[in-house]
Amino acid sequence: MSHQRTRIKAFTIVELLVVVGILALLLGMLLPALAGAQKRSKKHKELNAIRQVGLGWTLYANANNDKLLPGYLDLAVQQKWRVKYEYPNHWDIPAGDLAGPWTWRLLPYLDNNILTVHAYADETGYETVELNPSSTGATPGGMANAARPIAYEPGFGYNAYYVGGWWTMDSGLPRPLFYDAQSDDGGSLRPVNLLSRSVGTIRRPTELVAFCSSSLLEPGVYRKFPNSQLGSHLVVPAWLGGNEQWEWVGALQTHVLSAAPIGRYNGLAATLYTDGHTGANKPDDLTDMRKWIDAAKTRNFRHQ
Repeated sequence: MSHQRTRIKAFTIVELLVVVGILALLLGMLLPALAGAQKRSKKHKELNAIRQVGLGWTLYANANNDKLLPGYLDLAVQQKWRVKYEYPNHWDIPAGDLAGPWTWRLLPYLDNNILTVHAYADETGYETVELNPSSTGATPGGMANAARPIAYEPGFGYNAYYVGGWWTMDSGLPRPLFYDAQSDDGGSLRPVNLLSRSVGTIRRPTELVAFCSSSLLEPGVYRKFPNSQLGSHLVVPAWLGGNEQWEWVGALQTHVLSAAPIGRYNGLAATLYTDGHTGANKPDDLTDMRKWIDAAKTRNFRHQ
């Protein structure tokens, strides 16, 4: 009787190394693609959030006789106008520091969806606090702790100096900053109205920035921003009056403490224009002053 041995063909060490090398190569090609897809997805989510902010911003104007959302009201203006805001769970925000920024005025037009204005919250671990005293025992102090990031660190800054206005008391009257500005555009100083206060007065709505992802930055050079970079309720152009705020020199360089445009996820700043369309821009694309001031006639517009 003959016995046949069954020979099992096994991989050699060389063949295994080749297979492992091929898998490593494919994985190396796949991971950047997956990372890129993740960045695109997050940028898409951010652009959708700023688009929703734009819809709420338009609803505010529709409900207020075409008047644009004020960007900031200092305490004296709040008291003069007797303003009061309500946190989504019926906690009153008294006139004061927390009630200054635009966020509380806009939230009712966003169905009080805090995460719309705090669009990068999942990157920071920030969670909204349900301030219902009957269920959580929240205190006014706890409310203030939760309200401050919403007020001062939203995902998008407002072009408040030139759209809607940064309001203070002047000679007993509420007035926006730069209401009595003068421009040397053209060679001689002349009075100029720099503030867009209503939708109907905007002449270049497809070019004028309303909101942009931003952060309050110390003077320095910034080449990259983490996705969790804290936001600012304000965003400013490269020049504010006659003072340079920031410039693009292959990287973002700030010259003073400045709420400058930043790019999360892919280096591009989410931008909303006053006609409602959105874009993703390098800060270099936003150095043109005509994008910030509707009355500006030149790229290098300056005023006093």
